[in-house]
Amino acid sequence: MNELTINGTKNTLNVVFDTEKKKISITGMSLPENPSDFFELITQRLDLFMLKITNKLIVEFDIKYMNTSSSKNIYNFIRKCVQLVPNVEIVWCYESDDEEMYDSGLSFEEVSGVNFKFREIN
Repeated sequence: MNELTINGTKNTLNVVFDTEKKKISITGMSLPENPSDFFELITQRLDLFMLKITNKLIVEFDIKYMNTSSSKNIYNFIRKCVQLVPNVEIVWCYESDDEEMYDSGLSFEEVSGVNFKFREIN
């Protein structure tokens, strides 16, 4: 498998860039000490990843919790994906009892102008 990975911690997201599947998986908790530094690393990896794929991209989010600064950075990441790839599919996963995370996905969908696929996890 051809991938770039940023290993998550208890406070940072796990991010997997899979070139074979043309997919980015973002999972876990997002409470980094320095959100700008952490998300700059993700954006740098996105730039490298985009050298290998061009026409289609799937970005799957399964975030359990994010703070306000992470939310802003996640939106910027989504926006950059949309700018770089003409065909982006955003999959937003949320636990069935997590209304806040579902609402966050709806907000990102509205401001990004991309139709998300919502997947409920039990």
